[in-house]
Amino acid sequence: MQFFKCLGIVVGSMDNPKERLKDASQSRHMVLWHDHSEIAGKSHYLFMVWFLYDPCTYYTDGEFSKMNCKETPVNVQSVVESPYIYLLAQSNSSVKDQLLYVPTRLEDLRELEEKISSKDGRTFTDKLRFFSGDSPARQLEAGQQCGGMFPCMCGTQDIYFSDTSKYSQEGAFYSSQDRLQLLHKTKAWEDGFTKGNLAVFQTMKTEELRNELFHRGVAYSSAENVSGLRRILNVSLKGVKRPPALLCTKLESQIDIGSYEISSIEPLHDLKNVINKILKELPKAAKNKELKEKLTNLVSDIEAQNREMREQNAGLIW
Repeated sequence: MQFFKCLGIVVGSMDNPKERLKDASQSRHMVLWHDHSEIAGKSHYLFMVWFLYDPCTYYTDGEFSKMNCKETPVNVQSVVESPYIYLLAQSNSSVKDQLLYVPTRLEDLRELEEKISSKDGRTFTDKLRFFSGDSPARQLEAGQQCGGMFPCMCGTQDIYFSDTSKYSQEGAFYSSQDRLQLLHKTKAWEDGFTKGNLAVFQTMKTEELRNELFHRGVAYSSAENVSGLRRILNVSLKGVKRPPALLCTKLESQIDIGSYEISSIEPLHDLKNVINKILKELPKAAKNKELKEKLTNLVSDIEAQNREMREQNAGLIW
């Protein structure tokens, strides 16, 4: 139990610590990162993959150095978590085109069920655990709308972002299962999906919208036009537009992604924005004249070079 406590792992009173340790030491957790950008004038779809470092599975820095008789410290975690290109293909930015690669991803995920063996005879199971990326990538992977009234994965309306208390109350951190349950409250999504429609709720007509709201138990006025009804439905769905990408195919029943978590934030981008705002406010808060002048010059230099601090430099300051 003390071992799990040191690692920050919570073990319930009914759990078998030995089984938990065995499972942890025989599992490798994968992280996916996705971005869509332009290379040589053509749109490309890029996926990177790496494994999370876990002392239950990998050597610690000290163990590795001692085993290899190395005097220079080795950062094992940085080696383990070095990313590899998983998928690079031409694709435009439309949801329909990007989802064309889902069957290929599912085929690869099914192969994770096969255990792998190390040189010392141990067997491991690889598990897809996390997804990371900027907002458009995470929204596509989760089935969240891009922009609009719900630009955040947390499901909070944009008008409440400045209200901390309202933000915390409105925020709904949906798991993939939560999103499916929300969509399947009625048969509209399933019926539309079988016909190849990936934007079922966005293409509904007035009467269809009224029926959908009625069956979901959402109040609306009979005087509302199609735009108003669509807005009410969107608010009730918290920006959920479709199932997660890996579930937008009839092959999803063949895989288990119960532990797959799509990050609600992108730490590097978010920290960069916070740090840039803090840097701009620091000169105003400095009482020492010399310090105030140095901070002012620092902010001016940053703005002159690239308008704002880039993610890599912001990470160094943080």
